[in-house]
Amino acid sequence: MVMLRLKGIFDCLYFGIVPSCVYEKESHYKGKCSYWFHLRMNLRFAWHWATFQESEGLRELAAQKTTYLR
Repeated sequence: MVMLRLKGIFDCLYFGIVPSCVYEKESHYKGKCSYWFHLRMNLRFAWHWATFQESEGLRELAAQKTTYLR
């Protein structure tokens, strides 16, 4: 569970800070929200992980295989 928590925090920080063009062809949030909104959202999720308040959905998402570069 510790490794999943660390991966969850890392993923939130990585996918919040790194521009989406690095890890996907077309941004999944383009036209829906700004980069800054997406960053703040990911920082909130990282906070949930760090304070042991993550949801089951976040656990399932973190357990999936992750691609960091396209």
